[in-house]
Amino acid sequence: MKKILLLSIILFQTISWSQERNYAENSIIVKLKTAFNNKSLSAEEKFKLPILKNVQSQFEVEKIVRTGNPALENTYVISFSEKEDISSVISEYLKTNIFEFVEPNYTGTSGGQCMDALDFIPNEPLFPRQWGLKNTGTFPLAPSVEGADIKMTEAWDFETGDPNMIIAVLDSGVNLDHPQLAGRLWKNTGEVLDGIDNDNNGYIDDVDGYNFAYGTNNLADDWGHGSNIIGLLGSIPNDGIGYAGINWESKIMPVKMLNQDGAYLTAQWAIDALYYAVNNGAKVINMSFGGSGDSTAFHEAVIFAHNAGCVMTVSMMNFDNAVPYYPAAYAETIAVGSIDPDGNRSDPFFWDPNSGSNYGSHIDLIAPGNFTYGIAGVSDSNYGTYWGGTSQAAPHVAGVASLLLAQNPTLTPEQIRTIFRETADDQTGDPAEDGQGFDIYYGYGRLNAFRAISDVLDVADFSENSNEVTVFPNPVNSDGILNLKSVSENIVSMKIYNVLGALVKSENIGNVATQATFNISQLSNGIYMIEVFSENNKKIGFKKVILNK
Repeated sequence: MKKILLLSIILFQTISWSQERNYAENSIIVKLKTAFNNKSLSAEEKFKLPILKNVQSQFEVEKIVRTGNPALENTYVISFSEKEDISSVISEYLKTNIFEFVEPNYTGTSGGQCMDALDFIPNEPLFPRQWGLKNTGTFPLAPSVEGADIKMTEAWDFETGDPNMIIAVLDSGVNLDHPQLAGRLWKNTGEVLDGIDNDNNGYIDDVDGYNFAYGTNNLADDWGHGSNIIGLLGSIPNDGIGYAGINWESKIMPVKMLNQDGAYLTAQWAIDALYYAVNNGAKVINMSFGGSGDSTAFHEAVIFAHNAGCVMTVSMMNFDNAVPYYPAAYAETIAVGSIDPDGNRSDPFFWDPNSGSNYGSHIDLIAPGNFTYGIAGVSDSNYGTYWGGTSQAAPHVAGVASLLLAQNPTLTPEQIRTIFRETADDQTGDPAEDGQGFDIYYGYGRLNAFRAISDVLDVADFSENSNEVTVFPNPVNSDGILNLKSVSENIVSMKIYNVLGALVKSENIGNVATQATFNISQLSNGIYMIEVFSENNKKIGFKKVILNK
């Protein structure tokens, strides 16, 4: 085993924020009541109402900018030229009685830290570093346990992604030119680089996405966090370099809303980024960030995304406490904690002895997050960067969610949450924390990609005679033996088709009975449809079967 030489420690210190001040001191977010929201007026005109004259005169308003749902035009950020006592500002604006809510412009930060190390299977030469996808128990940087992973290699036998699906990553941007992302990133086909808002979505030249932290179309990753997340999701597999992403086919939409310090300094950045992702077609959205402020405007954006059918995966954060951070604490998101290569909750992460995966009653499940290698934010050839945090755990779940939707696009966010909960590996961590069933440290257990995808396949039933024939075991195991059982009719023959509909096997039963056994070990691993017939060529069953030798 090659020793790893640590070249340098890049423990990017996130902006610290306390329970006392977790918001901007020079702005607020307001939402106009319907009766006071004339959409034909500009923002400036809306806020010239006589009833606002007194309150506006108390504070020097620098600018008023729309945020929230673009279609409603009722939510705004009011910025002041100087720092203000925000509690007093809110009180005065609420007295006007024209707003549904007035709240602080909350802040937050990313949920991960990184380190650089010297370089010491899809055919990626560095795939052994991706312990979270396949853990052989030989990971060199920390104690590791064989099998403490998400069973990704088994899941890839059955699904690698839908090329027509969009996965959005709200983060610090992306290394647009990285070779492992060539062709994987979303493009806004309605926009061209000409200084004009061609698609009339309010953003100029957003061909690659948009930068809400700085108000430009520059998606460059000045923090590195976003590139790591996107690499975990979408690095090109089987190209002989670097790493393999969880999803091999779908497009990744980068939406920048974290600044160069890995923070969002106003909730407006996160709000506008989320609406942008939804309105541009994202079906899965990863948000590896959080803040302790419960923003009504941000929650409305989360609800909007949830109602649009978007699956949102979110990091629990890394403070080793049970304080709820948002958006993880919102009921509409899937909250993800982090584990180490030994399967235990990350406590601490490698970068700070006082850190640790957050916990609480809102956690859904846990996934690999510490010592997570991936592509770099600036360099195209540095494959020695690894991160640690619940930030890295969340995209594991996002990637698998995208594979579930590739199998069955009709699944709702809540159905996907249920699948994750029901197929998670329970009691795999520290027995002192990982109790039977749900617990506040591991949620419902460790993400299991293979079981989750198998669950979707097993539930799918293509027969009008769905209860007549049962197939077991399903998935078919290493011996390739498949058993069929009919409720009432004798089984005479069967046909097996691949996912393209081609007939790959046909067999008549020698001893006609209500039960039959077939050996399908000669077939390749994959997904098949089995058609079952009784006498007179009567079809009595049509089942989807997984072969996983």
